[in-house]
Amino acid sequence: MKLFFRSRFFSVFSWVALLATLLLAAVAAFAPSTWDVGIDFTMRYNEMQCVRFGADPYEIAFGEEDSDGYKDLKKVDVVPSDHFLVDKDGEALINSYPPWAYTFLFPLHSVPPERANMLFNATSLGCYFLLLALAFWRVWRAKLPPAEGRLAVAAGGFLGLPLLRVLQVGNYGLFLALGAALFALALERKHDWLGGAAFALLMLKPHFGLPFAVPLLFKGKWKPLLAGGLFCFAASIPPAVFTGQNVFSMILHTAHSGAASIHSDWLSTGFFSPPVFRAFAWCFGGTGGALAASMALGAIVLSVASWRMRKEENWWLQLVPPAMVACLWSMGHAHDHVLLSPAIATLALAAFARDGREKHFVAGTVLLAAEFWLFAVVAACAAAWAVSGGGGMGLSSGLEATRVAVPRAAYTAYLQVVSVLQAFWLFRWPRTRKRDPASGTARCGC
Repeated sequence: MKLFFRSRFFSVFSWVALLATLLLAAVAAFAPSTWDVGIDFTMRYNEMQCVRFGADPYEIAFGEEDSDGYKDLKKVDVVPSDHFLVDKDGEALINSYPPWAYTFLFPLHSVPPERANMLFNATSLGCYFLLLALAFWRVWRAKLPPAEGRLAVAAGGFLGLPLLRVLQVGNYGLFLALGAALFALALERKHDWLGGAAFALLMLKPHFGLPFAVPLLFKGKWKPLLAGGLFCFAASIPPAVFTGQNVFSMILHTAHSGAASIHSDWLSTGFFSPPVFRAFAWCFGGTGGALAASMALGAIVLSVASWRMRKEENWWLQLVPPAMVACLWSMGHAHDHVLLSPAIATLALAAFARDGREKHFVAGTVLLAAEFWLFAVVAACAAAWAVSGGGGMGLSSGLEATRVAVPRAAYTAYLQVVSVLQAFWLFRWPRTRKRDPASGTARCGC
């Protein structure tokens, strides 16, 4: 293993990986599809406009007339039409997110739609570049050899197709990825209240944020969780005041929204397939049993891994299992996997720490990175085919073409295999840490 890290092949590969990462960052920043208004941002903006004009987005999305089924495309007539973003059919897209999300994005409420979209995606790109800068800083702090440092940065920064998709649709994914990194950084430095703010950012998507609470519960760290809860509750009050609703009722509507979204979206295909959930839906013939099975198994995987790691001193490592479980065992689409960026960088750094566990961390890094690097190869081939054979279609259309480039059953099966392998890998997480005989301290370059 050590000889391989010092080989010329490894050095060349690390340069290729780093240059590919920088090229991907440039594509993400300058691609026209990044600056088009995406479907996810359209819904978020319309929901904010509802709040601004005193309309409850939950009532619009989940009115009594929809009690028999969930519809996430609604024609809204309670707000002036020129304040909404509409699709090609003139429909105003409305879903619903936690009420605190509307306060977090308050500056966008009164900005014209196109400019608001640019500000949102510029902030998302800023989150990505901060993740890259943080990876460079962690490599510098770990004093890694140049080749290993280049590969560690590339491991956490080369997010392939999910990065381009999360920008194309205008999704919160990169906000959550930066939130996970800041959460680990705050816990590492014992800044519990700042950790609470980062946890509140993770709670933009509660089904992704809640798994991050499990390692803290096993270690008895309540302050960051309490602080995060207080931040979310306080941020829920202004939307409740604007809409004249009860704040507790709006928070409970968040759970209703999540359940309804799962019921509606579980059949999504291609690169949007929920990795584990969909397989269970096939087995159980419906979403109720699938949801219960996926959540139960995900909770077991996360609990076992977090319990085995409860004596781990490194918070970056502590937060690897919740990131993996949130992406693979909950209702997360493939573009949400950008949340894994800090986790992949952490495992790559740990693989180079020479503390006797590098083989374990190499395996984990490969498992996680494969989700992006394999996708990147498939996406590049599909996009090249689409552009060359489809009359010169642009990047946005090329990205859409990648959804059908791989047989959907084979793609979904691949995700099932990855999730099972990662579960076994988490179960085998080393219980103890090697100690440096000279200093008596644990060695890890994370």
